[in-house]
Amino acid sequence: MLAATFFYIADLIHRNTATYDSEKFGQLAKKVPALTFFTFAFVMAMGGFPGLNYFNGELLLLSGIFKNNIIFGFLGVIGVAIGVVYLSWFFYRVFLRKPGGDYSAKLLDIGSWEFLVFVVNFFIVIYFGLNPEFILGEFKELLHSFGGRG
Repeated sequence: MLAATFFYIADLIHRNTATYDSEKFGQLAKKVPALTFFTFAFVMAMGGFPGLNYFNGELLLLSGIFKNNIIFGFLGVIGVAIGVVYLSWFFYRVFLRKPGGDYSAKLLDIGSWEFLVFVVNFFIVIYFGLNPEFILGEFKELLHSFGGRG
């Protein structure tokens, strides 16, 4: 879901500017504050910030890896850290740094339809982050039906 949201954000930017080149953007936070807020929220979610949906999956995955192999567990943590650095770098380059071109002036903030899409996605991200049993409960039942533990 979050990957699709990032493609949607890229499409919104591309529709106004006809480019995907991040070198031509900068300081979009001043020009498009609503898009900046939602992009930052989804960057935090994808980075595994506690209380948002990816955190639970990363926690379960890394704890399972650490139980079986500490070295692979540390490699997993390094992988997550690299992902967070990349996401932060993307956000900085597009929304915070000085503009590299005049494309930032062409961009318009999100409209009411896009706002509705982002709000729904935002609440889904928070709901799954605060209530992981909504999904995990189904997997526990499935695991029990196959005779496993859970």
